[in-house]
Amino acid sequence: MYKQLKRQLDDKKIIERNIRELEDRIKSIIHRQLGLKGISYSDIKLEIVGTKDDKFSKTFAKVESLDKDLQSLIEEKNIIVDFIDDVYKSINNMNNVELNVFKCRYILGLSNRETAERLGYTIDRIKQINREISKKM
Repeated sequence: MYKQLKRQLDDKKIIERNIRELEDRIKSIIHRQLGLKGISYSDIKLEIVGTKDDKFSKTFAKVESLDKDLQSLIEEKNIIVDFIDDVYKSINNMNNVELNVFKCRYILGLSNRETAERLGYTIDRIKQINREISKKM
């Protein structure tokens, strides 16, 4: 669970950075190649209908490809956000002992033995609390 949660949080950061980069590239292409400032891809879609200008259609195709990549990243980010939200909801249903064990095991990445030593419980008790946490997750 710890590795999965950590990987999801890392992926979310990377995806958000990629989304910003793609949005900037789209805006740059629209501005640089078409000379249209402050116009989004969806605005271009409305303007390009019926236009046969080669400059517009080539740029439109390039921007359309970037927009597809952008939409894929946004969908992937939404999946990760939903996963993280589910984890937060599960955390809200835990008591203090479970929260402490959850923090040690899944946020700090400690082993059962390290968690037991840190919290002053036996390893068997930590395993029992872990099972209770798993049920809530």
